[in-house]
Amino acid sequence: MYMADKEISDNISVIPYPYTIDDARWFLNDTAILEEETGIQKNYAIRNSDGLLLGIIGLHLNYPATARRSEFGYWLGKPHRNKGVMKAVLNRFFELAHTTYGIDTLEAFVYHFNMPSMKLLLATGFAQTTEQQTRTRRDGTTVVALQLSLIHISEPTRLLRS
Repeated sequence: MYMADKEISDNISVIPYPYTIDDARWFLNDTAILEEETGIQKNYAIRNSDGLLLGIIGLHLNYPATARRSEFGYWLGKPHRNKGVMKAVLNRFFELAHTTYGIDTLEAFVYHFNMPSMKLLLATGFAQTTEQQTRTRRDGTTVVALQLSLIHISEPTRLLRS
């Protein structure tokens, strides 16, 4: 249902549009293989108290483990945006990444036009760096992505600034 929303694909380079059942099978299989081979669960479902899927958040694990850092990505279904869901999820996810995988720095590359995501990350303690990347989408077009980083601190309450 949510993957029929082109806005998700527009904001995340690796998600195709239209999103097919084969794309979903690939995603689930890729996630399962990594977990089976390494014991690392890199993708997590975001669910409400009734178990309804609201979105996904996951680590990219794009650095050596000794770097103690990872890029991550997320999406949230449109009906659940602007309700504080991702703010709460980001706080828990960062603590999980730190305590489970020893990750001290999370990085997100956000397309320059994705202001809701940029505002969310800044509001949860991320800081924009000077790094930018040109990313190629699945449709072959390119777009500028700005890097935001969060470095682990001992007081998790800082992550949820008002």
